[in-house]
Amino acid sequence: PKYRGHGIMKAMLAFLIEHAEANGFKALYGNAYSMHRLSQKTNLKFGFHETAIQLGRFPPAAISTMTDLGLKGAGHVITSFKFLVHGSPERVYVPVLHKAMITEIYKELGANRIVEDSLPEGTEQVAEESALKLTIMTSHQIATITVEAVGRDLGTRIDAKRVELENQGINAIYVDFMLKDPHTPGAVSEVESHGFCFSGILPNFSDGDVLRLQRYSTPVEYDELETESEFALKLKEYIRGLDPRYRVLHR
Repeated sequence: PKYRGHGIMKAMLAFLIEHAEANGFKALYGNAYSMHRLSQKTNLKFGFHETAIQLGRFPPAAISTMTDLGLKGAGHVITSFKFLVHGSPERVYVPVLHKAMITEIYKELGANRIVEDSLPEGTEQVAEESALKLTIMTSHQIATITVEAVGRDLGTRIDAKRVELENQGINAIYVDFMLKDPHTPGAVSEVESHGFCFSGILPNFSDGDVLRLQRYSTPVEYDELETESEFALKLKEYIRGLDPRYRVLHR
């Protein structure tokens, strides 16, 4: 408490941005815990814009702010992004369902993107087998599945992996899709049919922009998820409306 109110967070972030620019970084990410509105506010002050909300990034009881208030839910993260250098136009392929929201995220960022929602002519057919990469963070009880190549078996493999991970005590599972891949829109819809929902966009994240889906093992207390900006609130309500567990409980 004795270090609060002295502008330390702002000074640190200003230094990090200056250091990144001096060393040729193209962009920066900022993750803010959803119960810590000051972190969100500081990111916004320095030109970051929200691109995703990651549900269950911290396991229940891991955040003292929540336990002190008697809240038992997981800790959620609001992911923000800031371009330091705007590159050449890039074409991305997004699901029709999320095109409006994704386009709005790109607009907030000032991103130079050409947003498509259909397969271009001459696109090769989907392969039989998907190529997946699994990363597990046991300490946080989370896992990320990166779809490196879309195959016809994607939906069944993701669902089988979900069951396996949840049986291991993993609470939050994220699935990342490459937006440069024309097959991503159809693949996203397939995985959503297995209980996953929209998280957001991670620009310049893994060989280009990524669309992240997510699934949390228990219903999320969305009213405990605090947001600082109007756009973050809009993104939260968008995710809430798509979350299959929330919709079942609030029919």
